This record gives sequence, C-alpha cells and structure tokens, in this order.
Amino acid sequence: MSQAQIETIIERWMNDAAFRERMRAAPKATVAEEGYELSDEELQALDRLDLSGRDEDLVRQANFAG
Repeated sequence: MSQAQIETIIERWMNDAAFRERMRAAPKATVAEEGYELSDEELQALDRLDLSGRDEDLVRQANFAG
C-alpha cells in the first residue's frame, strides 16, 4: 500500500461517518471490502491502531506506511 492509499483511507475516515463506524467495528474486513491492499506489516499496524479515540489521534497514529 502506498502513502497515497493510506492518505485516502484517512481522508475517508474523516469525511465518511459510515466508513468510520465500519472501520471501528471491523477494520481489516472494511479495508478488504473497499479494495485496499495492505501488506502484512500494514495489517499489523492497523491492528495496533486505537480506532476508539478522536479522529485527530488516529491521524497521528496512522503514520505506518512510510
């Protein structure tokens, strides 16, 4: 997954309440259903994200692609 795709996911998180709720409930399934392809390392990083916090906190945590 490229940095651009991660930015797309974050932007979608910020602007799409339904996507945000799906991500909070089942992040791996949601990413797969939306057609994003994550490496094993990125999937592990996704598992480590705390999706229950504020949106701003997610943006800070989400720097796992670079």
